[in-house]
Amino acid sequence: MILKFNDYLKPNLYSIALHEFGHSLGLRHSTEEKHKDDVMYWDFSGMRKYSRLELTENDVSRLQRLYPVKDKCKDNVGLCSLNKKEYCNHPEKRVLCSKTCGLCECVDDYMKCSESVCSDPSHPMRPFCRGTCKLCGPENLTGKCTGLPSNISRLRTDQKFPIEHGTQIKVRCEDGYKIDGDEELTCEAETTYSWEEEEPECEPIDKTTGCIDLRLKNCKRLQKLKTEQV
Repeated sequence: MILKFNDYLKPNLYSIALHEFGHSLGLRHSTEEKHKDDVMYWDFSGMRKYSRLELTENDVSRLQRLYPVKDKCKDNVGLCSLNKKEYCNHPEKRVLCSKTCGLCECVDDYMKCSESVCSDPSHPMRPFCRGTCKLCGPENLTGKCTGLPSNISRLRTDQKFPIEHGTQIKVRCEDGYKIDGDEELTCEAETTYSWEEEEPECEPIDKTTGCIDLRLKNCKRLQKLKTEQV
């Protein structure tokens, strides 16, 4: 870091301390001209050393690469799995069950998320405050669904994306699997959907009986009875 002082202005110690703290966490200087607003930019000459600098998106993303969050997707209440339908289909309750409802993208990636950050569309940290600012899920009514539900595997659809919030789509399972649950889903935002009664799941099918594995014993018994009746 290069510092040049003069007799008329005093450097902003907060910005300098923030820069040096970045080094203590393992961050090196930002060297590209496009990142000249970074706290970690190499040159502190000019008016930079007199200004109060704040972390930029690049500063935060570089720090996150050094210290990745192992499990930021978690439920905030203990009743999510027991009352999945009640929580996941509710526009306000579902944000409390990020893991169960597949809303991992709604978790904040910034420690200082606040209403002041959310109210300023141009705030550089706003994209990192998706949970606090409600930038995903049903609260983001202007959002579009960009794909199938992220928390349900092996689903297929003929629908082309993106689709508008509130659009209903029909889903099925890939070959070798049968859908168990609702076959119609309603787009909320991004890869988040709601359903009327039961969350769809894709269960494997036994090739000899055509039964879903979870019900295999009962299904084989029924197959045997039908054969005997014939």
